[in-house]
Amino acid sequence: MNILAVDTAGKSAAVAILRDDTLLYETQCNNGMTHSETLMPMIDTCLKMCGMTCADIDLYGVNA
Repeated sequence: MNILAVDTAGKSAAVAILRDDTLLYETQCNNGMTHSETLMPMIDTCLKMCGMTCADIDLYGVNA
């Protein structure tokens, strides 16, 4: 199962992709409350680095 996890609850934003119990990629950005500008590029990079598209994601996890 491929999981895309997104954390936007604080000043920093974080994105990760997990496959089953294995972390494939994670990144975080601490530019203050700029999530509307940084989140989509972070997700795009994360998917590209793992060779995936949104269609490959089985579950989306969000902490808002």
